[in-house]
Amino acid sequence: MTRHRAGNAILHAAAVVGAVAIGLLAPSAALAASSWSGPAGIDANALNSVSCPSASFCAAVDGAGGATTYNGSTWSTPAAVDTTSLVAVSCPSASFCAAVDGAGSALTYNGSTWSTPVHIDTQTNTLTSVSCPSASFCVAVDDLGEAFTYNGSTWSTTAAAVDHNALTAVSCPSASFCAAVDDAGGATTYNGSTWNTTYGIDANTALRAVSCPSASFCAAVDDAGNALTYNGSAWSAPAAVDNTRLTSVSCPSASFCAAVDFRGNALTYDGTWSSPAAVDSSSPPLMSVSCPSSSFCVAVDFGGNAYKYSQLVRACGTSQLRLSLVRILGAAGHRSWDLALRNAGGAACTLRGYPTVRLLDRRGRPLRVAVARRRSRVVTVTLAPGQRAFFTLTYVDGGPCIPHFFIAYGLSVTPPRNGRWLLLQRHSTVCSASLGGHPTITPIRAKLDGI
Repeated sequence: MTRHRAGNAILHAAAVVGAVAIGLLAPSAALAASSWSGPAGIDANALNSVSCPSASFCAAVDGAGGATTYNGSTWSTPAAVDTTSLVAVSCPSASFCAAVDGAGSALTYNGSTWSTPVHIDTQTNTLTSVSCPSASFCVAVDDLGEAFTYNGSTWSTTAAAVDHNALTAVSCPSASFCAAVDDAGGATTYNGSTWNTTYGIDANTALRAVSCPSASFCAAVDDAGNALTYNGSAWSAPAAVDNTRLTSVSCPSASFCAAVDFRGNALTYDGTWSSPAAVDSSSPPLMSVSCPSSSFCVAVDFGGNAYKYSQLVRACGTSQLRLSLVRILGAAGHRSWDLALRNAGGAACTLRGYPTVRLLDRRGRPLRVAVARRRSRVVTVTLAPGQRAFFTLTYVDGGPCIPHFFIAYGLSVTPPRNGRWLLLQRHSTVCSASLGGHPTITPIRAKLDGI
C-alpha cells in the first residue's frame, strides 16, 4: 500500500494526545449540556488542541501558532510561540508541555515559557499528534506514518516508519506503551522499543483520536461516529455512538471517557456510550477535549472558544466504602490502630471530619466506653475509586493496668456524615477509661506517615 499524506492536518490534530498521569476517577452520569459552562472566547483563532493534566492547569494551541494556558480560573492571553499552525499539545504536568506544528517542528513549555520550535521531521511533513506521559518521554507522529521520540532534552533525529498511512493520533500512558491510529482505520502499539504491525480495526474509516489511560485500555473514535475500545490485546468492533464525525476522545480511566464531535456535541463512556448532548450551540465544531478526571473536562472549538465541564463531587456514602486495619503501632503501653476507608464505588467522593467509632462486646453490642476526638486539623479528602483515606484509634492496652481492663471484640465505624456503620472484627484488651483515659480518634486524613 502506498504511503500518502493526510488531506487535512487540522482535523488530524483533533485528537486528545495522551492520557494524564493523575489520581484517576470513575464516571458519574453522562455529560449533559447543562453541565458545561461556556462558551468562553479565549482566542481569536481556531483552537486545535487542549491538554489538561489537572483541573488547575490546561494548555491550548491554535491555528496561528499561538498558545494559551489556564490556571484553574482564567485563560492567559494567547502568546505567539510558532510561525505556523500548532496542531496538537500534550501536558503531563503544569511544568511541562510539548506541542507540534504543521511544518514538522516541535516545541516545549517549562511552566512559564515556550521554547523555540525545533524542526524534527526532516521531510517537513505535518506532525499530527503528540503524547507525553512525562517530561522525559514524548512521541510525535506525522502524516507520512512516522513516529519521533523525545527523551527529556532532544528529539530523535531518525523517524521510525510505523504505518503506510497517515497517523492521525497517538496516546502514551507510559514510556513502555503507546497506541497510534491512522486515517485508513488502522491501529498499532509501541512496547517501549518497537512498533507492532498496523492492523485494520475500522473498515477503512479514518480514525481521528485515541486515548489510553493504561496499556490495558484505550478508546478510539472515527469519522463516521463510531467508537472502539482496546483491552490490552485486541480492539472491539466499531460501535455507532454518534451520527457525525467524532473529533476527539479523552479517557482518564478505563471507566470514563469523554468524546466530542463536529457538530458541537459531547458524549461519555462508562462501559457504554451515552447519547450525544449539545455543548456548543455556535457553528464551529468542537475540535478537542481533555479530561484529567471524570469530574473535570475542557473542550475547545474551531471558533476559539473553550467549554468547561465541572461536576460536584459528593460526600462518600457508607455503601461505597470498605473498612480495613492497615497497621498496629505500640509504645509506652499505648496502641494505635491506623484504619482505612477505601472508595469501592464507581465515582469520586469526599470525606471530611471525624468518623464515629464504637467498641463492641463479644455479641457485637456497643460497650459503654466513650471514644474521644483527638484535636487535629480537619481537611476534606477526595477519594478516586480505589483510593483510601485514613484515621487512627489510640488507646491504653491492658498490660499496665491489669486487672482494670476489658476486652473489645471489634469496632463499628460510621463514616462522617453517614448514619450507617461498617464493622471490623478484631479483639484487643483495652485499659479502663478511669485509669488509661478515653480511647481517642483522629479526623480523616489523606496519608499515613511512613506509608
